[in-house]
Amino acid sequence: MSLSRVRDGVFDQVGVSRALSTPKNSGGGTQFPGAALAGKQRYLNLVDNALIVIADVSVDGEIIYGNRAGVKMLGYDSLDELRKENIIKFWHRPEQREAFISKLRQDGHVNSYEIEYVAKSGEIVYALASAVLDGDMISMVIIDVTKSRHAEIRLRTSDEILTHMEEGVYLVRAEDGIILMANPAIERMLGYAAEELIGKNESIVTATTGDAEEAVRKSYSILNEKGKWRGELLKIRKDGSSFWSYANVSSFDHPAHGKVWVAVHTDITSRKKVDAENAILLHDLGERLKEQQCMYSISNSIATKA
Repeated sequence: MSLSRVRDGVFDQVGVSRALSTPKNSGGGTQFPGAALAGKQRYLNLVDNALIVIADVSVDGEIIYGNRAGVKMLGYDSLDELRKENIIKFWHRPEQREAFISKLRQDGHVNSYEIEYVAKSGEIVYALASAVLDGDMISMVIIDVTKSRHAEIRLRTSDEILTHMEEGVYLVRAEDGIILMANPAIERMLGYAAEELIGKNESIVTATTGDAEEAVRKSYSILNEKGKWRGELLKIRKDGSSFWSYANVSSFDHPAHGKVWVAVHTDITSRKKVDAENAILLHDLGERLKEQQCMYSISNSIATKA
């Protein structure tokens, strides 16, 4: 298969199996695709050790050739073992292959076509394929994108979880306190839209005066030392009003932003109000108990004298 020429953005492929039986040139030597590929063994080594999958299959599914990356992608130990199977067996969705073949017959080639294969283990393999139809043979270059697809799925899942969480969540860059992400719950909690929070310093939503300032300083110190902290913080809404939040904060190394803090906030204003009311009630009860004890002492003293 030649990757040395490109025609209209499409690899000009001639197929590995056919390339190796190309007629001799005028000097009596065998012609191989690409001037830099001098000889059969060099060409074979280049193709067989390529990191991307290079393969030839017939229209009816016979596997003619597959390099090591292709054999490994489908979970087999050798090409001989793989060639005992029909490639149609590995297509996860038959209708996807029908559309693939139809487009090949119509245009003669496809570029970056999304394919879902089923490996020998049963695992779904996500791939992008470029292919050229030459008579009854399909010459293919395939990139295994399973890892990146799984990462996308995990990211989408995480986004869905964050979107539907009742708790408010934002992500802060530890280096400078810049907010990198905010979920809908924290937007409602603070009264900001996401675009108003992202790129701003966390200090715009955190009280930093009096006891609140000490709580913030303590949380940063523990976070830097232990990587996690939980406790109460006084938060500031966009309209300037404040509320108490119970924060559960942990740090981790983000691949793009370095060390970050993910903070999960729960509005505990109602609980703090109840706690304050209970404290007042307990205080009043305590005062009344003191009065009763004092009255009992006086009464007891009078009774003793009598």
